[in-house]
Amino acid sequence: DSNFVFKTKVKIGENDFVVLREPTTAEFQKAGFDENGSNNLVQLAKLFPLCVVESSFTKEDGTPASGKEIADLLEPSASTMTNVLMSWFGKIPFRTV
Repeated sequence: DSNFVFKTKVKIGENDFVVLREPTTAEFQKAGFDENGSNNLVQLAKLFPLCVVESSFTKEDGTPASGKEIADLLEPSASTMTNVLMSWFGKIPFRTV
C-alpha cells in the first residue's frame, strides 16, 4: 500500500476510523463518474471497498475486517456512509469529478 501517493484517515463516530487510499487511474476511469456529478456518490461507494487500507473494524475473531465488510456495515446508515465518502473524496487533492 505504500505505492499509493495519497491516503487519508476518516473518523467514524468516537472510536472508529478507516484509512482509504486514492483510487488508481484504472479504478477511477472504470467507476464511471459523470460530468454533472449526479451519480458520483454511488461510484465512490463502489470504489470504497477496494481502497480501504486500514481500519479499526475487526471480525469477531479479532482479524481485520475487509473493505467489503466495512462497506456492508456502514451502508445501512446513509448519513454515515455519505459522510465517510465525502470526507475521503474531499481530501483527495486532485479531484476531477
